[in-house]
Amino acid sequence: MFTSIIMKVTLILSIALNIALAIYMWITQYYSGAIIFTIIAIVSILAFYGFWSRIPLATMLLQVTMDVANHHKSVYFVAICGLIAQAALAVWYVYTVTATYAKWTPGNPSCTNYSGTANATVTGATRCSSGAVAGLVFFETFSFLWTSQVIGNICLATVAGGPFGGWYYFGPKENGLMPKHPTASAFVRASTLSLGSIAFGSLIVTILELIRLLLNAAQNNSDDAFGAILACVAACCVGCIESMVEYFNRYAYIEIDSLSTPGVGFIALYGKPYIPAARDTWRLFKDR
Repeated sequence: MFTSIIMKVTLILSIALNIALAIYMWITQYYSGAIIFTIIAIVSILAFYGFWSRIPLATMLLQVTMDVANHHKSVYFVAICGLIAQAALAVWYVYTVTATYAKWTPGNPSCTNYSGTANATVTGATRCSSGAVAGLVFFETFSFLWTSQVIGNICLATVAGGPFGGWYYFGPKENGLMPKHPTASAFVRASTLSLGSIAFGSLIVTILELIRLLLNAAQNNSDDAFGAILACVAACCVGCIESMVEYFNRYAYIEIDSLSTPGVGFIALYGKPYIPAARDTWRLFKDR
């Protein structure tokens, strides 16, 4: 009941806020913003009934999620551990990029050999240069994005294939059918047997994200207005594709992880490689 009330109040307040912003911008004669928020307000009003009719389903799903999380406190533990791991990875990335600029940028003292010649070789045939900095930063950014994606998706596969998957197939813990330590078992599967599939799906998103970042950089550094517009449009398109792939992958990862228990055998969520899981996910979207 409380969940339903919160959702309804939030929906009404969001529409009221859009209307209030539109009115305020018309009053202050900020016409470009007023037109945009007026359109948003009209669309939100027209979509109100569709959103309102879906609140009962959203309430039920949210309530089930809260019930499962309350029965399996390990869900919060997985989320916190994933957050700490990604925060530590972000700190490492910033430190590494800073050290790369400090060591490899031409003209720095670290680029001077023993005879005092600037920009001389540091190790072997490697020279300090802008190209070396760009290459190293690109590799570090790629590594950071890919590892961050893998960490997040391992956490997703852990909670989906453990407590939530177990609840779906075996019901609440009180029924006595839930396997022992479902979260720990799911984490072991996600970080070993399913790690290759998770890494492959994460790689696809990482490549799209890198392309979008490169296009944004090209847009910001372009002196040609037409080229900047093309880069902006391309970055927007790649960003849309990236968002769709991320949404698609969430369902594919659920099929990648698996749940098994003695006496029941191999239970689906479904232990499949990434490509078959993606194919099944696409078939699910197309049929529904």
